[in-house]
Amino acid sequence: MDYPYGYVRWTEGRNVAEYLRLVKEKRIKIDSFITEEVNIDQAPAAYKDLINKKSKTLTKLISFR
Repeated sequence: MDYPYGYVRWTEGRNVAEYLRLVKEKRIKIDSFITEEVNIDQAPAAYKDLINKKSKTLTKLISFR
C-alpha cells in the first residue's frame, strides 16, 4: 500500500526506486564506494569482521556469482 502521490511525494519506497533507477542509468556513480567484495561463502566471516570492527571498511559487497 502506498500513499497517494498528491499527499506524499517521496515515500521510502519511491525514494529507493528512484535511487536505483539513477544508479542503473549511471547518473549516480557508486564505483568509488565499492572497496571490498566477498563471495557469498565468505559472507558469514565478513559479517563477523564488520560486527567486531576488525574490518577497515564500513560495508562489503557480497557477490552471488
